[in-house]
Amino acid sequence: MKNCTLLTLLFLLSGYSATTQVFSLLKDINENPQSIPSGSYPGEMVIMNGTLFFTATTTNAGTELWKSDGTSAGTTIIKDIYPGMQSSSPTNLTVVNGIIFFIATDPIHGRELWKTDGTAQGTQLIKDIYPGIESGPAGKILVLNNAAFFAASDPVNGRELWKSDGTTAGTVMLKDFVPGSISSTPNLQLELNGWIYFSIYNPNIGPELWKSDGTAAGTVIVRSNMSAMDNFTKNSNSFYFTLQIGSYGIELWKSNGTTAGTVLVQTLNYSTPCVIKELTMVNATLFYMLDFGNRISLGKSDGLSTGTSVIRSFDLATNLTRYELTSFNGALYFKAPFDFNVNYELWRSDGTLTGTRIVKEINPSPAEASMPSQLTIMNGALYFIATTTAGTGIWKTDGTEPGTVLVKNINSFSDPSLNFSTPGTIVSNNSVIYFSGNGDQTGTELWKSNGTEAGTMLVKDIRPTTNNNAVSENTQFITGPNDELFFSADDGIHGRELWKTNGTATGTSLIKDIMPGATGNTLQEIVLMNGIIYFAAADGINGSELWRSDGTTAGTYIVRDINPGAPSSEPFYLKVVGNTIYFTAINASTGKELWKSDGTAAGTVLVKDIIAGTNSSDPTQFTSLGTQVFFSATNNINGIELWKTDGTPAGTVMVKDINPGSAHSQPRYLTPANGVIYFNATTATAGSELWQSDGTDAGTFQLADIYPGAAGSNPRYLTWLSPNFYFTAIHPTSGSELWVVTARSGLANVSDINPGVSSSEPRDLKAIDNKLFFTANNGVAGNELWKLEPQVSIGMVTDYWPGPGNGAGIPYGIKGKVFFSGNNGTHGEEPIRSDGTASGTFLLQDVAKSGGSSPVKFVESGKYLYAVMTDDSHGAEIWVANLDAALPLTFLDFSGRMSGSDALLTWKTSNEQNTHTFEVERSTDRVAFSKIGTVAARNLPGEHSYHFTDLNIGAEAYPIIYYRLKQIDLDGNFAYSKVLALKPSAASDITLYPNPTKGRVNLRLKLSAPININVNIYDGASRLIYTKQFNLMAGNHIIPLNLHHLPTNNYFLKLSGTGIDEVFELMKHAH
Repeated sequence: MKNCTLLTLLFLLSGYSATTQVFSLLKDINENPQSIPSGSYPGEMVIMNGTLFFTATTTNAGTELWKSDGTSAGTTIIKDIYPGMQSSSPTNLTVVNGIIFFIATDPIHGRELWKTDGTAQGTQLIKDIYPGIESGPAGKILVLNNAAFFAASDPVNGRELWKSDGTTAGTVMLKDFVPGSISSTPNLQLELNGWIYFSIYNPNIGPELWKSDGTAAGTVIVRSNMSAMDNFTKNSNSFYFTLQIGSYGIELWKSNGTTAGTVLVQTLNYSTPCVIKELTMVNATLFYMLDFGNRISLGKSDGLSTGTSVIRSFDLATNLTRYELTSFNGALYFKAPFDFNVNYELWRSDGTLTGTRIVKEINPSPAEASMPSQLTIMNGALYFIATTTAGTGIWKTDGTEPGTVLVKNINSFSDPSLNFSTPGTIVSNNSVIYFSGNGDQTGTELWKSNGTEAGTMLVKDIRPTTNNNAVSENTQFITGPNDELFFSADDGIHGRELWKTNGTATGTSLIKDIMPGATGNTLQEIVLMNGIIYFAAADGINGSELWRSDGTTAGTYIVRDINPGAPSSEPFYLKVVGNTIYFTAINASTGKELWKSDGTAAGTVLVKDIIAGTNSSDPTQFTSLGTQVFFSATNNINGIELWKTDGTPAGTVMVKDINPGSAHSQPRYLTPANGVIYFNATTATAGSELWQSDGTDAGTFQLADIYPGAAGSNPRYLTWLSPNFYFTAIHPTSGSELWVVTARSGLANVSDINPGVSSSEPRDLKAIDNKLFFTANNGVAGNELWKLEPQVSIGMVTDYWPGPGNGAGIPYGIKGKVFFSGNNGTHGEEPIRSDGTASGTFLLQDVAKSGGSSPVKFVESGKYLYAVMTDDSHGAEIWVANLDAALPLTFLDFSGRMSGSDALLTWKTSNEQNTHTFEVERSTDRVAFSKIGTVAARNLPGEHSYHFTDLNIGAEAYPIIYYRLKQIDLDGNFAYSKVLALKPSAASDITLYPNPTKGRVNLRLKLSAPININVNIYDGASRLIYTKQFNLMAGNHIIPLNLHHLPTNNYFLKLSGTGIDEVFELMKHAH
């Protein structure tokens, strides 16, 4: 029989495709929508070529880059740069010569410079300036001569000035102002008349003002010996900025870009702390706001000291971050208090006291404010967001009171704090403005307006409000009688209660509303004993106590009120041993101690009051070995140590005082294996190390001091895979890696997966199908799925997310296969199935089309596979798949060769649980395939071999013929095999002899055309041990292979070349 591991490696399907979905929502248990609409919070809006680009947040994709043409259908995510629920958080969107530059984060490169042309393919990282996950660029992006300028860090030069033309090669550091790794930290400010202006920090001099024409030679200092500069704003030929001098002084400066023309306008000194904000040009006049905390003052300047003065002051009850200073039609518009120092309204100023007046009292209520914001100009009108008692909406003004009118209310919120999003979330595009609006039913989403009520509308509800979560990653599942799955869930009406399902929507139901009303229970620690479900719950009369259920309402009741009345006994750590449940519980007389129950009130009793009286021994970490239960507890004399019980007071004893005296050894991760308990314990001299116990003092000892000294190796993820015991531990030279305890060689490091002191951090070890699966990071591939076959090999199953991205979550074993939450960098976190090979690891279903469904559990019960997932419209719910669909047929191999003019096709399968037929399809161009025959499937467990002959196809004179198999399930689902290519003129006869052989084997070929032949020989562990290539002419050939050096064993010889794809089982006997 051919070796399955090898053939899986060589011939498995490249992917799995089906006409229907594997998973479906079991039932929308919690149909209640979230009380607060979700909202996508659009931001960072810019217009390019008539298209709106912006950021938006969705549940499954996080905050990513979107675009819109103003229609719902045309509003789409461009690319999920950081796949899954994590966010790339694009910022600083800047149009540069028909391309948008921005800064974003991905899991491989950190925060770096990106570009987009509006397509997924055209959304690319420009350059990884600071290699690895460290961040390169930050701050504002300025545009000059079709190039982008920005500040960025690299590991050699620190944070300096860079420029980019959008290519990797054209993204370079422009100037290193402070040579070496010390940063000058450029703070880019503005572009004016062919120059960009920015400040740097020189550690020897202090802040300096610089400018650049985009060349290194043209990057020159304007003025040095400055204080921290801020609030840059420009007019046609000059710009203004401020220096903060301590808490009380402000200097107003102006510059024409020359040293001589960079001058102090006026020093503003005050007796109370003051901050200057929002320098704004209106024609040739500069306006600004002075914020004193309890008042603000509007000021102006003509660029001269004599022309710099305060226009008007406003007393404040609450100061704001921004006052929205905006130039419109030759005047300044801003928001300021009107009545009672709190009612912020829209004001205008012409620079005089009498000409500084309120435009309109939009919300006359003295207790509220209209709080105008997002002032934006379109088609000769000033648009803004404001709030009245009727709600919040978009307004417009021509600068007069009659001309200040409501366009449309977006919501009914009369509280401005429920207003719209952050600054920069409203932009004008010709005759339409886009803005971020908080609708009553949608939350903050993308809106547009053409200035009319009818033309003001929601563009798209990007993040529809989903229902609340019914289940979570902490939900416990257990299979009860009749393969029904029991679990806790919250339907939004009864709170979290006990449910069951038979795998269908109609068979999914609440068992009992134990705690009436929407409060519900926590329902922790669900276990099964003798066909009955046991769990902890409260009913509103009694506190949290031990309950039982047979799956019916009447059969669900409290076992015993251990802590009588409303107080809770809080049963925890339920452990079933035979016909008894052991657990901890609190009683007013005994504190938290060890209890047991046989499922009856009379049989629910205290095992032992380890610390007599109300003090608690606090038993935890329960596990069983035979009929005994091991746990951690303290007796108030010794610290927390290892204990055991046989269910009697006399048989409840401390096993050993591992850390002598009152100090704690803190036994953790108690794991039974091969007649002993393995666990993590701490001592003063060795730290946290691996121990084992047979239940006696003498038989309880430390196995090794893996990390010498008191630091400790902290063993965890303890797992038994017969006949060895595996765990993760820290060593001073290898970091946190995989270790093993064997009967033959004792304790050893299995492999230094991430070489050196760096750690691969193997996690979530699971014994599945006589193999050990876990996740680890080798320093190159990120957290991925790994596999250990004892005595054979250890290796990464597949780099599911190529590169350093984290591709694999916790592995779950179901019928010998591995299921996990995987992220391939495209779909986000989705359900993945693996048979332990790279080719056999594939996406089961893209449940959430935007982002990922984030599976957190996989549970088998009866003929169904269950998983907790979320999609675009549901909260966390239970999804279900038929195991036959989730464990589809596996092609072990598909090969073929020419025999004369006939094409001989053979294939092998396993796991035929739902298989109907195989359709053989042929193509001459590898594009258009047609059915040429059907072979019935056996549809039985085990491995099966099939063959099909395409008669006389060689006579058709096709240069290459392509074949594939269409495997069709009973339910109509289908999957394709790989595509096989045969060259009719290549080979007509292949023989391998003698077989078995003692050392020499001959490969005989009859070729009708020249061909390059590859000969590879693999051992039983799929390791390549021999490889050679032969360039052969047409004719008869005998190729001798000398295999004397190979040990006696079974091998596999793979012969491949154009038109040839064959595997022979080769048996090597002793000499």
